[in-house]
Amino acid sequence: FIQYTTPLAILVFYIFLIKKQKKYYLNIFLLLSIISTTFLISATTASRGLIFILFLQFISGYIFYKDLIPRSKKIRFIFISIILLYAFSIYTSSVTVSRFGVQGQYESLVYYFGHSMLVFNNGLTDLIKNFGNGAFFFDWYLNFFGFEPFNVAKSGANVGTQFYTFVGALYFDFGPFYTFVLALLIPVIFTKITRKKHISLADLYLLFMYLNHLLLGVLVIGRGYAFPWTMTILIYYFLKFKK
Repeated sequence: FIQYTTPLAILVFYIFLIKKQKKYYLNIFLLLSIISTTFLISATTASRGLIFILFLQFISGYIFYKDLIPRSKKIRFIFISIILLYAFSIYTSSVTVSRFGVQGQYESLVYYFGHSMLVFNNGLTDLIKNFGNGAFFFDWYLNFFGFEPFNVAKSGANVGTQFYTFVGALYFDFGPFYTFVLALLIPVIFTKITRKKHISLADLYLLFMYLNHLLLGVLVIGRGYAFPWTMTILIYYFLKFKK
């Protein structure tokens, strides 16, 4: 529930930030609820990725709204963000040290953020022989309904648990030609939304999720990502219906 509603909560947080209101504590409470729930989930699993995802989502929201936020609020928000970033940096460093030791923390972070495109080149595109034809994308549904899931080993690719970018996720299913075609067609859909005279919260939410998909996908998009996009579309139509 938290995973699929946090992006919407972040958009609402920025809307509150823009509006003139006397009850500032409501927005502070919303901000704390977004951060604390994600942090607690991260702490219980010793995860660095969830914190990084949350950080990117806030940056994405700021990009959307930065020209509308009053200067005084913007200064306070940036100040609070720096403090939170420092706190989360300590947490991330602690998790990294606990996993890899003091000597290995720097190499671990460089590897974490730097290996995805190398894996895409060396472990995926140069070795894969069999494509999923959509099975990688619908992997969650195949498992749920008892069908045979996509087998990465049988495809010939050697990626293991390493990152391979969102282009790699498409490549698993469709190979070079159709991946290239989709890379041209998919942005056209979202570009049409940006050209609307009035962008509703539902439209903004869809654009927001697409932007985050691209930002996070520089690292990896997990198999079965049809399900998260199903949830995104359901929330989109809920917002559209509720206006």
